[in-house]
Amino acid sequence: MTISFNLAANASLGDAVNEINAAAQTIGLPKTIHTLFAGTAQAYQDSLSSEPLLIAAALITVYLVLGILYESLVHPVTILSTIPSAGVGALLALYLTHTDLTIISIIGIILLIWNRQEERHHDDRFRAGRRAGRR
Repeated sequence: MTISFNLAANASLGDAVNEINAAAQTIGLPKTIHTLFAGTAQAYQDSLSSEPLLIAAALITVYLVLGILYESLVHPVTILSTIPSAGVGALLALYLTHTDLTIISIIGIILLIWNRQEERHHDDRFRAGRRAGRR
């Protein structure tokens, strides 16, 4: 048997999948009945399974680029250690604006953090240059 569904306006596919899974649990289907998603819902579930790998690949890529940029193995760790606190702020902003956390928003968060670190690095070089000029 196939059951189809459409999303309501402003509803996310993730919420719909969660609701359908919760309904299947609540109904108490016999163990001989298996539920599967197809189409877009299946693609959504497949993408969720690979998301941790994508995040890890993004972090490794950022570490390598920062390592090359600063010619250091330690400095990128310092920069990447700011991700949790900046991430909490970004998640709070997503929560307050009722926006879903997507891979695009994760990439945006990482780019914003990176941009902020670049500004700090530029400010540090500027201050160092001013101090050297005073001597």
